[in-house]
Amino acid sequence: MDTIRQFFTVNRPIVLFVYGLTFFVMGLAIFLQSRRHSRLRLARDLYWLAAFGVLHGIHEWGAMFIPIQSAYMPRIYIDLLSTLQNILLALSFMCLLLFGAVTLEHRFPWLKKGVIILGVVWGITFWAALYLLPSLEIWQLESNIWARYLLGLPGSLLAAYGLRYQAQTNIAPLNIGHIYKTLRIAGGALLAYAFFGGLIVPPNGFFPANTLNYTFVENTIGVPVQVLRSLTGLVLAVAIIRALEIFEI
Repeated sequence: MDTIRQFFTVNRPIVLFVYGLTFFVMGLAIFLQSRRHSRLRLARDLYWLAAFGVLHGIHEWGAMFIPIQSAYMPRIYIDLLSTLQNILLALSFMCLLLFGAVTLEHRFPWLKKGVIILGVVWGITFWAALYLLPSLEIWQLESNIWARYLLGLPGSLLAAYGLRYQAQTNIAPLNIGHIYKTLRIAGGALLAYAFFGGLIVPPNGFFPANTLNYTFVENTIGVPVQVLRSLTGLVLAVAIIRALEIFEI
């Protein structure tokens, strides 16, 4: 296990690059394919999932490039880039929440407003914490953790449920079995991401961040959580890209 851990430590930039690339490619593929006309509601809703993929991919690339730039740029610019990185993380999760909300709009008309209110509350708390926490590093760590807890976790669960709902109400009646199954797989990938991306967070002093965190996963299986997120993102990307065949039909 030590050998595996050392391998991933040495190749961490590659892991982060692949992780970001997986989500970015998924988002870009949806954007390009969604330019085709379709009367299906899901076809229009996928724009939010595409935005999640692109923003989330850029966020993860920041974890790779910002440490490299820290050797050449003043500290104030590195702090600014790290703050922007956390904002991108929150925005990507907001897009995931909105994707879930719009796919369920007919069933829960109030859900979209609830998501927007949640995003506003997170944003106000995000900036207020800057003046309450003792250091910028702690502020950035806390904002990352709470973005995952309050936005990423419910966003992934809501998006998974929204995909399931759309598959049952819009795709199943068309008797396109393989697309229906593919969307179910995508929903399962989102459930997995809810755990790896929403519940597994950087270590901190409060529960569950002091127990269920990056260190726990790496010590348990010897693999960084970013690798597990990459695999989850790969399944999600392949499933969604295959399901885009609905535009042809």
